Amino acid sequence: MNKHLNRIIGFSIILSGFSALSAQIVFIREFLVVFYGNELSIGFILASWLISVAIGSFIFHIFSKKKTQQATLFSFCLVVVSLLLPVCLVLIRLSKTIMNFKVGEIVPLFPIAAASFILLFPVCVFFGYMFSLACSLYPFPIFSFITPAHKRLSGASPIQGSSNTKIKALSGKISGVYILEAVGSGIAGILVSFFLVRLFDSFEIIVFLSIVNLIFAFLLVFFSQEHLRKFCLALYGTLILAFSLLLMSSGVEKINSYISGIQWKGYKVIDSRNSIYANITVAKRGNQIVFFENGLLLAAIPDNKMIAEESVHFALLMHPNPKTVLLIGGGTTGLLDEILKYPVRQVDYLEVDPLIIRLSKKHLPQDLQKGLNDKRVSIKNIDARFFVKSETTKYDCILIHAGSPLSAHINRYYTVEFFEQLRNMLNDNAIVAFSLNSSENYINRELKYFLQSIYFSLKHSFDDIKIIPGDTAYFIASTGKSYLTYDYKEILIRLNERNIDAKYVREYYLFSKLSPQRVSYVENVLKEKIGALPNYDLKPAGYFYNLTFLTTYFKDSVFTWLLRSANALNIWIIFAGLMFIAGFIGFLRLKSIDFRDEISFFSMAITGFSAMAIQVIILLTFQIIYGYLFYKLGFILSAFMVGLVLGSYCAVRFSIFKEEFKALKLMQFLIFAYALALPFIFSLLINTKSSAVNNFGENVIFILLPVVCGILCGAQFSYVNKVCLKKEGDSARIGGLTYALDLFGSCIAAFVTAIFLIPVIGILQTCLLVAGMNLFAWIFLSAASLRQGK
Repeated sequence: MNKHLNRIIGFSIILSGFSALSAQIVFIREFLVVFYGNELSIGFILASWLISVAIGSFIFHIFSKKKTQQATLFSFCLVVVSLLLPVCLVLIRLSKTIMNFKVGEIVPLFPIAAASFILLFPVCVFFGYMFSLACSLYPFPIFSFITPAHKRLSGASPIQGSSNTKIKALSGKISGVYILEAVGSGIAGILVSFFLVRLFDSFEIIVFLSIVNLIFAFLLVFFSQEHLRKFCLALYGTLILAFSLLLMSSGVEKINSYISGIQWKGYKVIDSRNSIYANITVAKRGNQIVFFENGLLLAAIPDNKMIAEESVHFALLMHPNPKTVLLIGGGTTGLLDEILKYPVRQVDYLEVDPLIIRLSKKHLPQDLQKGLNDKRVSIKNIDARFFVKSETTKYDCILIHAGSPLSAHINRYYTVEFFEQLRNMLNDNAIVAFSLNSSENYINRELKYFLQSIYFSLKHSFDDIKIIPGDTAYFIASTGKSYLTYDYKEILIRLNERNIDAKYVREYYLFSKLSPQRVSYVENVLKEKIGALPNYDLKPAGYFYNLTFLTTYFKDSVFTWLLRSANALNIWIIFAGLMFIAGFIGFLRLKSIDFRDEISFFSMAITGFSAMAIQVIILLTFQIIYGYLFYKLGFILSAFMVGLVLGSYCAVRFSIFKEEFKALKLMQFLIFAYALALPFIFSLLINTKSSAVNNFGENVIFILLPVVCGILCGAQFSYVNKVCLKKEGDSARIGGLTYALDLFGSCIAAFVTAIFLIPVIGILQTCLLVAGMNLFAWIFLSAASLRQGK
């Protein structure tokens, strides 16, 4: 190979990592919009992505002996990826329409999982195939420190010399590809998060990626001198020209407009923007102005009147004379107007996303903006969790209008810890009120557990709680006991005494709503002692119960059964059973001459599982504490990739031990210790009242955590390759298999961690489970080391 081709190959490997993470960030953001911002969709997306890449890597592992026309083959993969990326984006945006779900409708779990896998598989399998192909194609070990420069330039093979030198060279090749790909991913995370998503539409970013991939495919063929060169150059050149014209003309805008018309069928989109928190879309339908947040209905104006009245009057009529009110969300949907019907002195309205306020002022009629412009209203663009921890003002009434906990972001407003913080902000006889999805006349088991979880969480801080039944259940909790009532006649007296003009909260309505039979039924169901677990920050049971409840609306029988069966005891039994089976197989293979290689591959799968589980833990914990994962997603993912680069580089460049197997053991133990340390760090950040610590955690700790994880896992990848290459000297086969096992473990972790482990056993126990797996792997590595010593 000539030196120009070698450079192009190196840059092409960087490009594959750059393209993969850029597409991953863009696709996750698009999926979050399609699937109503639910973080569980991230688990499905990552699982689908990783298993598809693993399949592609494993395919090359099987067919790696066919080594002809590799540069042309790699260029062909780049071209296929460049064509699939825009197709995939279009299908993601249209997936709800294709599956016949209406705008704003919640999609059940099985279609989310199926859509994620089907749409991502074609492009991801090529990313995986390219990694293994690159391990064979890449001409020399990483950064040239293993092979002298004069040998490379003279055309001598870098894989020459003693056995140890060959192994170092081969492992250097694999680590070189791994590092270069991770470098590309790290650059993508920073560039996409900081600049591209702020300046360009998702479709523009994807088309740009396609053009860059096509250019490098063209360069690979140009310098390769392989067969079909002229045909490929003509084809690739034509595609580059076509995509460039699409990007520079109004083609992208027209495609976006056409797709938007299908995606938002029945609505006329008048504005759609991304903030650091979410995608906000404003649309018109008849005389309605409809707001969507991450694809989920936020409000329909002016038809939100009944919800606004119920949310405000049920709460404020339970207080003798509310003067200070804290409103968390919902101010643009009519709640402020209803609150200002009372002689309040101060209303602090918390809306973390200023984009919602800006779009409301831009698109709502002036008569519906009175509340936003009233002098008594103070709009604060601040996260409610942080505001509640740091604010010293006392309130007569706190209204939470966040909706049911469909995501970890919303769930953080219904936890034991948050209710305790709210309790400390209240005056005597003050009120906390919120609403949750419920049922008018019948509460099934799944709904009971969901409502119970929030009720028990509220009960930790409030003795007197009233629940107003209906399709929406209103929870009203007080620091006193004298003024809460179910007596509809008393509520009407208060309504009339305060001269409140209400259209829906009237005599005929309250008589039915507060019938003794309905009230008694709901209270008896929720107060049953045997039932759900409380909802905690680091153990979001309410989020899990709500997810289980939602599955009852659909025909996801498998998912419903899995969620119903999931509890802490069953999870730990399954974990113990799997470890026992692995231990039994390991014991039987202990005397095998292949045992050391086999346990090394097992270690790689455990490391892959641990890396992804820890990434999911970090992502969801960031969402729980700070609430804007939509923005920080790219930073956290790229920080992990930076760690992979550092870990892989150091493992190849510096020798901790003469025997790589000892280094492999050390990394496994350090991952065990790292997983044990995470809960203590998270607890400190959740409980802090210091703005300095809060900012430090947000901008430093949550960047360093994935970096450290990446260092450990990147080093482990290199050490496993070194160990296994001693027996088989095929870098492509070993690299492909190691990469596939890494991704296979990651795939399982992405699925089970977000859906089962964190919601059911909590973040603390999930960290303990990950630590236990690594301790188990370390014990077997130690056994293999002892056997070798004998």
